[in-house]
Amino acid sequence: LRPLRNRWGSQPPDSYGTTYSTTADQANRSFVLSSSITDAANRGVIEELIIADCDVPGAFLHNRLTRDMTGGHQIVTRLPHDLIDKRYAGKLCEVTGCQYGMKQSNAVFAADLRKTLVAGGYAALPSDDCIFIKWSKSNPLNKSVVSTHVDDFSIIVNHDDDDLYNDFVSIIRTRYGADVPFNKVSEGICGVHLIRNSDNTVQLNVSKYILKMLTKYGFDDVDAAIAPSLELLFFVDPESPALSEPRAKMFRRVNGSLIWPAAIRFDIHKEVSFLCSRNVRPTEQDLDKQVHLLRYLKGCPNLGPVYSSAPSSDGSITVVAEGD
Repeated sequence: LRPLRNRWGSQPPDSYGTTYSTTADQANRSFVLSSSITDAANRGVIEELIIADCDVPGAFLHNRLTRDMTGGHQIVTRLPHDLIDKRYAGKLCEVTGCQYGMKQSNAVFAADLRKTLVAGGYAALPSDDCIFIKWSKSNPLNKSVVSTHVDDFSIIVNHDDDDLYNDFVSIIRTRYGADVPFNKVSEGICGVHLIRNSDNTVQLNVSKYILKMLTKYGFDDVDAAIAPSLELLFFVDPESPALSEPRAKMFRRVNGSLIWPAAIRFDIHKEVSFLCSRNVRPTEQDLDKQVHLLRYLKGCPNLGPVYSSAPSSDGSITVVAEGD
């Protein structure tokens, strides 16, 4: 018998194998979105483009936990002592299904999801094995592209093809339950807000994340800046004092928070990259540059790429602007 947690509070290393989280790369997700919009615009069906999403509740609980997933060990855990049903309070029980908190649960669900989608006729893209595609049998121009992010999915059907959309809904609900919620008109997933404008352009932004981050780091009452950096961004002053370790730790923590919005906010790429390069020995000058970037985000949290819905002469993909 192996307890789920040892005396240090962590899962025994020999009770799990490879662990990973399946998340489509944001750049690939954006490409799928922009290419789908361009295709629909050039075919004259932009009004019928479906951009949907869904979330599988309790995703990890749908898979059995077999001995080949636990290194051959039987896994046991102790139930809480304050259970209402006192017959089971504090009792040891065998863990026979994947649970949240178990290191292998994510990988087990990812393998099961892949098996489910492949059985349903989907194939992973060579460029990103977390994005799946299925072509319509009745019209080879129509396709469904699904970007997976653990248990959240973004679904794009490049034509109002209810057969493709309903087929995906059926695949997921047959395997993971009839109560899996779907939003046929997506407002975004994984912290990326999606806005479909009246002219059928589509904007992405991470405004909610940015505003929450600014509040977390105490910027609610700080004045905004009009540019992400000043002209001396890449100048490193050797005379600038090094930050104390507590302040350096906070500097690195803020940089970690900035990495996610940088995946959408192209206007802060170089600033975030530079600041992260200063993580080893940040100085007062580096902190000033970081504060300036946060002040800039304070003034324009809603910026993000806007994908054109206008047909192009050569079928190219166009990002028309970054703005509200």
